[in-house]
Amino acid sequence: MFKVQLQQRIYNPNRRTSEAGPRKPFQVRKVVCPSKPPSKNSTEDSEYPVESPVTINVSGQRFETRISTLERFPDSLLGNADRRAKYYDQVRNEYFFERNRRYFSAILEFYQSNGIMRRPENVMVHHLVSEILFFGLGQDVLERFLHDEDMLFLKKPVPKNPLQRQLWDMFEYPASSRWAKMVAAVNVVLVIMAVINTCVQTLPEYRESDPLQCSPNNRSSEYAIEGVTSEGMTGFFAVEILCNSWFLVDLVIRLTATPTRRTFFCQIMNIIDVLSIVPFVFDLGLYLSGTV
Repeated sequence: MFKVQLQQRIYNPNRRTSEAGPRKPFQVRKVVCPSKPPSKNSTEDSEYPVESPVTINVSGQRFETRISTLERFPDSLLGNADRRAKYYDQVRNEYFFERNRRYFSAILEFYQSNGIMRRPENVMVHHLVSEILFFGLGQDVLERFLHDEDMLFLKKPVPKNPLQRQLWDMFEYPASSRWAKMVAAVNVVLVIMAVINTCVQTLPEYRESDPLQCSPNNRSSEYAIEGVTSEGMTGFFAVEILCNSWFLVDLVIRLTATPTRRTFFCQIMNIIDVLSIVPFVFDLGLYLSGTV
Protein backbone atom coordinates (compact mmCIF):
# COMPACT_ATOMS: atom_id res chain seq x y z
CA MET A 1 0.00 0.00 0.00
CA PHE A 2 1.15 3.53 -0.62
CA LYS A 3 -0.21 7.01 -0.36
CA VAL A 4 0.36 10.00 -2.56
CA GLN A 5 1.90 13.11 -1.08
CA LEU A 6 1.72 16.40 -2.99
CA GLN A 7 4.49 18.92 -2.50
CA GLN A 8 4.46 22.40 -4.06
CA ARG A 9 7.75 23.88 -5.18
CA ILE A 10 8.66 27.52 -4.53
CA TYR A 11 8.72 29.62 -7.66
CA ASN A 12 11.74 31.94 -8.07
CA PRO A 13 11.18 34.66 -10.70
CA ASN A 14 14.95 35.44 -10.97
CA ARG A 15 15.72 31.91 -12.04
CA ARG A 16 16.25 31.58 -15.78
CA THR A 17 13.96 29.32 -17.68
CA SER A 18 16.83 27.85 -19.64
CA GLU A 19 18.72 26.88 -16.51
CA ALA A 20 15.83 25.54 -14.51
CA GLY A 21 13.95 24.12 -17.45
CA PRO A 22 10.19 24.13 -17.58
CA ARG A 23 8.62 25.00 -14.23
CA LYS A 24 6.98 22.08 -12.40
CA PRO A 25 4.62 23.35 -9.73
CA PHE A 26 3.89 19.89 -8.23
CA GLN A 27 5.95 16.81 -7.67
CA VAL A 28 4.58 13.33 -6.88
CA ARG A 29 6.43 11.19 -4.41
CA LYS A 30 5.71 7.68 -3.27
CA VAL A 31 5.66 7.12 0.49
CA VAL A 32 5.41 3.60 1.88
CA CYS A 33 3.26 3.15 4.99
CA PRO A 34 4.33 0.85 7.82
CA SER A 35 2.87 -2.68 7.80
CA LYS A 36 1.49 -2.35 11.37
CA PRO A 37 -0.94 0.37 12.44
CA PRO A 38 0.50 2.75 15.01
CA SER A 39 -0.63 2.58 18.58
CA LYS A 40 -3.26 5.01 19.80
CA ASN A 41 -0.86 6.56 22.30
CA SER A 42 2.04 7.20 19.94
CA THR A 43 1.50 10.23 17.73
CA GLU A 44 5.16 10.91 16.95
CA ASP A 45 5.72 7.88 14.71
CA SER A 46 3.06 8.74 12.16
CA GLU A 47 1.57 11.93 10.79
CA TYR A 48 -1.94 10.39 10.80
CA PRO A 49 -2.33 7.98 13.74
CA VAL A 50 -5.01 5.33 13.18
CA GLU A 51 -7.18 3.79 15.93
CA SER A 52 -9.44 0.88 15.10
CA PRO A 53 -13.12 1.56 15.81
CA VAL A 54 -15.09 -0.59 18.24
CA THR A 55 -18.56 -1.91 17.41
CA ILE A 56 -21.38 -1.80 19.94
CA ASN A 57 -24.47 -3.85 19.11
CA VAL A 58 -27.60 -2.68 20.92
CA SER A 59 -30.47 -5.11 20.24
CA GLY A 60 -29.46 -5.54 16.60
CA GLN A 61 -28.46 -1.96 15.78
CA ARG A 62 -24.72 -1.38 15.53
CA PHE A 63 -22.90 1.73 16.64
CA GLU A 64 -19.21 2.48 16.04
CA THR A 65 -16.89 4.62 18.11
CA ARG A 66 -13.36 4.54 19.45
CA ILE A 67 -11.98 3.17 22.68
CA SER A 68 -10.36 6.50 23.46
CA THR A 69 -13.79 8.13 23.26
CA LEU A 70 -15.27 5.66 25.74
CA GLU A 71 -12.28 5.96 28.09
CA ARG A 72 -13.03 9.62 28.66
CA PHE A 73 -15.20 8.33 31.50
CA PRO A 74 -13.26 5.38 32.95
CA ASP A 75 -15.68 4.80 35.84
CA SER A 76 -18.60 4.06 33.52
CA LEU A 77 -19.59 0.69 32.10
CA LEU A 78 -18.34 1.34 28.57
CA GLY A 79 -15.27 3.27 29.72
CA ASN A 80 -13.99 0.50 31.97
CA ALA A 81 -12.38 -2.40 30.13
CA ASP A 82 -13.02 -4.92 32.89
CA ARG A 83 -16.71 -4.03 33.24
CA ARG A 84 -17.51 -4.08 29.53
CA ALA A 85 -15.54 -7.29 28.91
CA LYS A 86 -18.44 -9.54 29.95
CA TYR A 87 -20.56 -8.08 27.14
CA TYR A 88 -17.96 -8.84 24.45
CA ASP A 89 -18.93 -11.27 21.67
CA GLN A 90 -15.76 -12.93 20.39
CA VAL A 91 -17.51 -14.50 17.39
CA ARG A 92 -18.80 -11.21 16.00
CA ASN A 93 -16.00 -9.08 17.48
CA GLU A 94 -18.40 -6.62 19.06
CA TYR A 95 -20.02 -5.67 22.36
CA PHE A 96 -23.66 -6.70 22.66
CA PHE A 97 -26.20 -5.06 24.96
CA GLU A 98 -29.82 -6.14 25.12
CA ARG A 99 -31.14 -2.64 25.73
CA ASN A 100 -33.50 -0.30 23.92
CA ARG A 101 -31.74 0.97 20.80
CA ARG A 102 -33.69 4.25 20.81
CA TYR A 103 -32.03 5.39 24.01
CA PHE A 104 -28.46 4.36 23.27
CA SER A 105 -27.89 7.21 20.81
CA ALA A 106 -28.12 9.62 23.77
CA ILE A 107 -25.66 7.48 25.75
CA LEU A 108 -23.15 7.41 22.89
CA GLU A 109 -23.55 11.15 22.33
CA PHE A 110 -22.68 11.64 25.99
CA TYR A 111 -19.24 10.09 25.38
CA GLN A 112 -18.68 11.86 22.08
CA SER A 113 -19.70 15.29 23.42
CA ASN A 114 -17.46 14.85 26.47
CA GLY A 115 -20.22 14.74 29.07
CA ILE A 116 -23.30 16.44 27.62
CA MET A 117 -26.52 14.47 28.13
CA ARG A 118 -29.40 15.36 25.81
CA ARG A 119 -32.77 13.64 25.82
CA PRO A 120 -33.97 12.67 22.34
CA GLU A 121 -37.47 13.54 21.25
CA ASN A 122 -40.28 11.12 22.10
CA VAL A 123 -38.19 9.59 24.90
CA MET A 124 -39.55 9.51 28.45
CA VAL A 125 -37.32 10.86 31.20
CA HIS A 126 -37.54 7.75 33.39
CA HIS A 127 -36.49 5.54 30.46
CA LEU A 128 -33.33 7.54 29.93
CA VAL A 129 -32.70 7.58 33.68
CA SER A 130 -32.70 3.77 33.68
CA GLU A 131 -30.11 3.78 30.88
CA ILE A 132 -27.94 6.26 32.78
CA LEU A 133 -28.02 3.97 35.79
CA PHE A 134 -27.34 0.82 33.72
CA PHE A 135 -24.31 2.24 31.92
CA GLY A 136 -23.02 3.72 35.18
CA LEU A 137 -22.53 7.30 34.04
CA GLY A 138 -22.48 8.47 37.64
CA GLN A 139 -24.58 10.25 40.21
CA ASP A 140 -23.44 13.71 39.12
CA VAL A 141 -24.54 13.08 35.54
CA LEU A 142 -27.94 11.89 36.72
CA GLU A 143 -28.43 14.94 38.94
CA ARG A 144 -27.43 17.35 36.15
CA PHE A 145 -29.74 15.62 33.69
CA LEU A 146 -32.71 15.79 36.06
CA HIS A 147 -31.91 19.43 36.82
CA ASP A 148 -31.93 20.22 33.09
CA GLU A 149 -35.30 18.48 32.83
CA ASP A 150 -36.66 20.66 35.68
CA MET A 151 -37.00 17.66 37.94
CA LEU A 152 -35.98 17.30 41.57
CA PHE A 153 -33.60 14.53 42.56
CA LEU A 154 -34.47 13.18 46.01
CA LYS A 155 -31.88 11.13 47.83
CA LYS A 156 -33.61 8.43 49.85
CA PRO A 157 -31.72 7.06 52.85
CA VAL A 158 -30.79 3.39 52.70
CA PRO A 159 -29.66 1.04 55.50
CA LYS A 160 -25.90 0.72 55.93
CA ASN A 161 -26.02 -2.95 56.90
CA PRO A 162 -26.05 -5.14 53.75
CA LEU A 163 -28.61 -7.59 55.19
CA GLN A 164 -30.92 -4.81 56.30
CA ARG A 165 -30.61 -3.19 52.88
CA GLN A 166 -31.60 -6.42 51.13
CA LEU A 167 -34.61 -6.85 53.40
CA TRP A 168 -35.59 -3.20 52.96
CA ASP A 169 -35.45 -3.43 49.17
CA MET A 170 -37.30 -6.74 49.20
CA PHE A 171 -40.25 -5.53 51.28
CA GLU A 172 -40.32 -1.86 50.20
CA TYR A 173 -39.42 -1.84 46.49
CA PRO A 174 -41.15 -4.62 44.49
CA ALA A 175 -39.21 -3.89 41.30
CA SER A 176 -35.79 -4.30 42.93
CA SER A 177 -35.52 -8.09 42.52
CA ARG A 178 -37.42 -11.29 41.78
CA TRP A 179 -37.87 -12.02 45.49
CA ALA A 180 -39.28 -8.55 46.01
CA LYS A 181 -41.88 -9.21 43.32
CA MET A 182 -42.83 -12.46 45.05
CA VAL A 183 -43.24 -10.67 48.38
CA ALA A 184 -45.44 -8.05 46.72
CA ALA A 185 -47.55 -10.79 45.09
CA VAL A 186 -48.05 -12.52 48.45
CA ASN A 187 -49.14 -9.22 50.00
CA VAL A 188 -51.73 -8.65 47.28
CA VAL A 189 -53.12 -12.20 47.56
CA LEU A 190 -53.43 -12.03 51.35
CA VAL A 191 -55.08 -8.61 51.24
CA ILE A 192 -57.69 -9.98 48.84
CA MET A 193 -58.19 -13.03 51.07
CA ALA A 194 -58.68 -10.83 54.14
CA VAL A 195 -61.27 -8.68 52.37
CA ILE A 196 -63.19 -11.71 51.08
CA ASN A 197 -63.04 -13.33 54.53
CA THR A 198 -64.57 -10.24 56.13
CA CYS A 199 -67.31 -10.00 53.51
CA VAL A 200 -68.29 -13.69 53.66
CA GLN A 201 -68.78 -13.47 57.42
CA THR A 202 -71.75 -11.14 56.84
CA LEU A 203 -73.70 -13.68 54.73
CA PRO A 204 -76.90 -15.01 56.46
CA GLU A 205 -76.00 -18.69 56.05
CA TYR A 206 -72.89 -18.16 58.16
CA ARG A 207 -74.66 -16.34 60.98
CA GLU A 208 -77.03 -17.45 63.79
CA SER A 209 -79.20 -15.69 66.38
CA ASP A 210 -79.29 -16.44 70.10
CA PRO A 211 -82.36 -15.23 72.03
CA LEU A 212 -81.69 -13.21 75.16
CA GLN A 213 -84.29 -12.53 77.88
CA CYS A 214 -84.09 -9.13 79.54
CA SER A 215 -86.47 -7.34 81.89
CA PRO A 216 -85.58 -3.66 82.09
CA ASN A 217 -88.00 -1.55 84.21
CA ASN A 218 -89.96 -4.69 85.19
CA ARG A 219 -90.82 -5.30 81.53
CA SER A 220 -89.93 -8.57 79.94
CA SER A 221 -88.33 -8.26 76.50
CA GLU A 222 -86.57 -10.65 74.17
CA TYR A 223 -83.56 -9.68 72.10
CA ALA A 224 -81.63 -11.61 69.50
CA ILE A 225 -77.85 -11.49 69.33
CA GLU A 226 -76.36 -12.41 65.98
CA GLY A 227 -72.96 -13.95 65.57
CA VAL A 228 -70.96 -16.23 63.34
CA THR A 229 -71.84 -19.90 63.59
CA SER A 230 -69.47 -22.15 65.47
CA GLU A 231 -68.77 -24.14 62.28
CA GLY A 232 -67.81 -21.06 60.31
CA MET A 233 -65.94 -19.44 63.16
CA THR A 234 -63.06 -21.89 62.93
CA GLY A 235 -62.44 -21.33 59.18
CA PHE A 236 -62.83 -17.57 59.30
CA PHE A 237 -60.59 -17.29 62.31
CA ALA A 238 -57.91 -19.43 60.66
CA VAL A 239 -57.88 -17.22 57.54
CA GLU A 240 -57.76 -14.12 59.72
CA ILE A 241 -54.80 -15.49 61.69
CA LEU A 242 -52.97 -16.39 58.47
CA CYS A 243 -53.42 -12.98 56.85
CA ASN A 244 -52.73 -10.87 59.91
CA SER A 245 -49.72 -12.96 60.90
CA TRP A 246 -48.13 -12.24 57.53
CA PHE A 247 -48.96 -8.55 57.84
CA LEU A 248 -47.37 -8.54 61.30
CA VAL A 249 -44.19 -10.20 59.99
CA ASP A 250 -44.07 -7.72 57.10
CA LEU A 251 -44.42 -4.78 59.49
CA VAL A 252 -41.76 -6.08 61.89
CA ILE A 253 -39.24 -6.70 59.08
CA ARG A 254 -39.76 -3.27 57.56
CA LEU A 255 -39.54 -1.66 61.00
CA THR A 256 -36.29 -3.52 61.71
CA ALA A 257 -34.70 -2.77 58.34
CA THR A 258 -35.82 0.85 57.96
CA PRO A 259 -32.92 3.35 57.80
CA THR A 260 -34.78 5.91 59.96
CA ARG A 261 -37.62 4.90 62.28
CA ARG A 262 -38.82 8.48 62.62
CA THR A 263 -39.46 8.67 58.88
CA PHE A 264 -41.05 5.23 58.97
CA PHE A 265 -43.71 6.26 61.49
CA CYS A 266 -44.36 9.55 59.69
CA GLN A 267 -45.66 7.78 56.56
CA ILE A 268 -49.42 7.46 56.48
CA MET A 269 -49.47 3.91 55.06
CA ASN A 270 -47.26 2.62 57.85
CA ILE A 271 -49.52 4.25 60.44
CA ILE A 272 -52.52 2.51 58.87
CA ASP A 273 -50.69 -0.83 59.00
CA VAL A 274 -49.94 -0.39 62.68
CA LEU A 275 -53.52 0.62 63.55
CA SER A 276 -54.95 -2.35 61.64
CA ILE A 277 -52.64 -4.93 63.24
CA VAL A 278 -52.83 -3.76 66.87
CA PRO A 279 -56.50 -4.89 67.36
CA PHE A 280 -55.67 -8.31 65.92
CA VAL A 281 -52.72 -8.73 68.28
CA PHE A 282 -54.92 -7.68 71.21
CA ASP A 283 -57.72 -10.12 70.28
CA LEU A 284 -55.24 -12.94 69.68
CA GLY A 285 -53.70 -12.38 73.10
CA LEU A 286 -57.11 -12.56 74.77
CA TYR A 287 -57.98 -15.70 72.82
CA LEU A 288 -54.75 -17.47 73.76
CA SER A 289 -55.09 -16.50 77.40
CA GLY A 290 -58.59 -17.98 77.53
CA THR A 291 -60.28 -14.72 78.48
CA VAL A 292 -62.65 -14.92 75.48
